[in-house]
Order: sequence, then structure tokens, then C-alpha cells
Amino acid sequence: MKIHILTPGANCQKSLTFLFPIIFNERRLKDLGIDIFYFKTVEAALFDCDILIIDIEYFNYNIRWKTKRIKTEADRREIEVLEKEKIAQLAYCRDKFSPIILIDSTASTGHIETDVIPFVDLYCKGQLLKDRSLYRQRIIRKGRVFCQFYHNTFDIHDEDPDYSEPLTNEDISKLRIHWNTGLADHSLRRVHYRKLQNRAQLRPFFRYTKNFSAPSPNRSRDISCRISTHPGSSPTIRFQRVKVQQLLNHNTPTEMTSLSRYFKEMAVSKVAMSPFGFGEICYRDYEIFICGSLLFKADMSHLETFPDFYFAGKTYVNYQWDFSDFEKKIDAILSNYNQFVDIARAGQETYKKFITSEKGYGVFCRQFQELLKDAANKP
Repeated sequence: MKIHILTPGANCQKSLTFLFPIIFNERRLKDLGIDIFYFKTVEAALFDCDILIIDIEYFNYNIRWKTKRIKTEADRREIEVLEKEKIAQLAYCRDKFSPIILIDSTASTGHIETDVIPFVDLYCKGQLLKDRSLYRQRIIRKGRVFCQFYHNTFDIHDEDPDYSEPLTNEDISKLRIHWNTGLADHSLRRVHYRKLQNRAQLRPFFRYTKNFSAPSPNRSRDISCRISTHPGSSPTIRFQRVKVQQLLNHNTPTEMTSLSRYFKEMAVSKVAMSPFGFGEICYRDYEIFICGSLLFKADMSHLETFPDFYFAGKTYVNYQWDFSDFEKKIDAILSNYNQFVDIARAGQETYKKFITSEKGYGVFCRQFQELLKDAANKP
């Protein structure tokens, strides 16, 4: 099976998290009869394949970069032109070829680009809402259900609610899960390898860490909570992080530090906080698993993802979105950490399985293979 991927490549962070396990497992995929070829332009050769995968960052990377730097009305018009070009190119691809899989690596379970769905057979994200009917509703912050919850529960308001566009039943039928950001490299050394990954999309530079700090009840620090409150983001997005800081009563340092100090701190911490950011799943979740701390995180039972690292009371400790049990659970953990350290161990082992074992690599390859079969069988 010949697979072509249209992508800006590893220089884009969102694309890197999508591409990493594919590049790492290219030989295993080839053994399954899956040959991967990468393209950075829409050209005739792009359509000489069995299945076409379009990484939405091929279009959005440049749009997002320019959006952050808007200064004039001319800048706004340029972005509008780029958005129209995106739709035109997708329509062109649809006219030339089928089946098409679109990859959306944005962070939340929401943020579905409704205007592109008509041009693809499958629309894939790393995480989706279990209750697909919620995609039929208008939800603030482009469909972030946790933002809607904080708006409804705590009367938090955004200047611009930025509602999601409701999906039709046909749109929802195209939604699929590919894989989440956990299958990229989240070790301390990633900053060094990333430069090489950007310059040359070569297999030797795509490696998973083998260095993990073992969970232990004898750690010297209680809590690590180095989090940004996203000062430039909307109130409903940053609310959970601000609230976590408040509940810790400023007894735990929360200001940002260097990456190396951050990893060292978590490696001696019993518990590490990972509140939602722009999405529910955060890179910090995986960093916590690597460092062997106990992941303490708002409840994740509303979503589906692959791989699934989130089993409440087994691989992480959850708290309610309204924080009603936050302090009670923290006190219980710290007063009797011996009873919780096995959860930290299970979280780390679950994560390690997918990035350090042939069994885990095989699970990924089968996930990819099933996704391709699904697209190939679409009527």
C-alpha cells in the first residue's frame, strides 16, 4: 500500500507529534506492506498513491504564524486570502483523488474545522469526545467543553466566546482518532534532537528515551507545579491553571524554570500537577510519566484517545472539574503516599510500553494500519 503524506515536515511542532511515530516505525510499517512517501507541495505526483494523508498544518502553520503577527488591515486581508487558498487546494485535492485522510493535531477534543470536512473521507484527531452528540452543539472556545463548563459553573466570560460550528451527522461519521502527542519524544534531550529532526527527516534522529526516574515513596519533594497560566489566552482556558495555583496556597513554586531544572524537580517530587491548557492532554503528562511522579489531573473520562494513558485511580489520580475534591485528594496522597506510589508506577509502565517495547510499536503499527483500511473501505 502506497501512502503519500502532504506535510510541512518536522519543523512544525504539531506536525512533528504526528510524524514522529510514523518515521520511527517506517521499517515495521514497510514489513506490513505500507510504504510512506512525504510531500511538501501539491503536485501531480502527490496523487499517485493508494491513500493520501493531508496534515492540516501544511496550510495552518503559515496562517497561524501570520495571525500572531497581525498589525494592519492588510495583514488581515492576507490571512483571509490564505484561508481561501486552503479551501481551494483541498477542493482541488478532492477533485483529483480519493480516499483522503486529514490529520488535525490541535490539542483539544474540540476545534473541528468544519469548512474542510466536505473535502476529506476521514477527519482525524488525537483525542475526541466520547459523547459525539456534543459536536452538534455550539460550544465556546471552538468546542472546548471544559471552557463551557467553567463559563456555566463559575460564570467565567471571554471577551469573544468564539463558538464552534455544529457538525452534521455526516460530519461526525467522518471523525476518527489517529494518535495523541504521547508518541513523540518528550524527554529532556528532545531540544537537541529537534534541531536535527528539523534539518533532516531521517530515522536515526527520531528516538525514544530509555531514561526514566523510578517512582519511589522516598522522594524529597511533595509537589511539582511549574505551569504557565497562559496570560495571553482567554479567561476560560486559563481558569483551571489559575485555580490550581490558588488552591496550592502559594506554598508550591509555580513560576516557570529551565527545562533541565524542571525535570530534576519532578524526578524528586511525589506528585506533579498537569491542569488542562489549550487542550486536555498536555506534554507535561508524559514528562511526569518519564520523571516517575504521580500524575494529578482533572478528570479525563469525557474523552477517547490513543494510546490511552488515563485510567483514574490506576495510572493517574483525577479530581473533579469543579475542584470539589481537589484539596481532599491532595491531602490523602501526601499523608499516605505509600498507598499511591503504585499508581505512579503503573502510569510510567503504561507510557513506557508504547515507546520502549516492540509490543508497543506493534500496537501503533496496527492502529495506523486499521486507520488506512478504514479510509480504503469508505464508500
